[in-house]
Amino acid sequence: MRKYVLLFIVLLLSVTINAQDSFDINIASTRPILNEFKISYVDPASPQAQPYLFYMDIEVPAYNEDNFMDAPYHLNLSFWWNDHEIFDTKLVPINAALSPSNSFRVFNKDLITSVGSTFFEFAPGEDISLEEIINNSPELEDFVLETGRFPDGTYRFDVELVANIENLSNKSSSTSFLVQSIQNVHLINPGIGNTSYDIPIVTEPITFNWNSAGIDNKYQIEIREYDELYEFQNDNAEINGRIVVKDNIEKIRFYQADYNFKDEKYYGWRINVSFTDEMSLNLDSDKQALHSEFKFFQYKSSQGNPVSNVFIDDFLEALKQMDNDEINAILKSGYLPKGGLELNGQYYYGKQALDLIKDLKDIDILDTSIE
Repeated sequence: MRKYVLLFIVLLLSVTINAQDSFDINIASTRPILNEFKISYVDPASPQAQPYLFYMDIEVPAYNEDNFMDAPYHLNLSFWWNDHEIFDTKLVPINAALSPSNSFRVFNKDLITSVGSTFFEFAPGEDISLEEIINNSPELEDFVLETGRFPDGTYRFDVELVANIENLSNKSSSTSFLVQSIQNVHLINPGIGNTSYDIPIVTEPITFNWNSAGIDNKYQIEIREYDELYEFQNDNAEINGRIVVKDNIEKIRFYQADYNFKDEKYYGWRINVSFTDEMSLNLDSDKQALHSEFKFFQYKSSQGNPVSNVFIDDFLEALKQMDNDEINAILKSGYLPKGGLELNGQYYYGKQALDLIKDLKDIDILDTSIE
């Protein structure tokens, strides 16, 4: 008999010790850094399309359900961007979230929703809409409406659990994440970003440089070769051309091309950024890629005929207008220039050479070689 009494006391103590006697709440982001944050990711009208932004663990203590006409607690949830409040709302528990002595986990799509949830609903008079989210912060509104996404910065979710049970204290928790868009890949050189006829001329060696806001991303340089200008104009760069280089690069943002560029050919290059999709609709990471814009240039071998005859007449006229005795003597001897010049070890052809020739009066002619 004493053994049974002792066992009963031990069991009673165990139940007492393990019983939850206070509320507890903890919120945590699923990813500390996000590469893209679309407005649809917090759309209350489409919670099923929201990715996992955060999870929240809640512990409800034992209480007598008969003593409550209202819920024993509620949540105050707010969302911030760089200390600018985007929204705040009050949520009341329903169904499983009301069970005494209960621990459970919810995600953002269980809370930021206007179409029903298993755990919470908006308190009377409370609501969130995508329009409200956009309009609540004038600092965000123009950017969001123009791009369809939130700008880079620090985002924070704050939650306060307000206890309606006597002698139990409120609890609060916060989580933040950084949005750092890897779409911010800026190509530096060579080339230009538009597709006008004024395509710069480039000679070897060719080094490609770019900047990126990405963190720990893997880059891939893609170089395409074109025969004619029209092949990459009017947004046709990705459709036409032959991919001649596609190399993976890590931790650096420059690339020395190991490719036999062909004389007179046009080239377009861009950077593809490989990253882990932080916004996957499940918690498993998927590999995705974003692309920079293209930059274009024409390759001219320093050994070959540097430019077509279309520039030669203007080139000759510019040389004559320099009224330089040495150049005039060369031209009178019957020399026909190819339309290029070398200045301080750098080769220039076509329009670039022509523009430099026009300004050559300010450059020491002895340091210049005209082809």
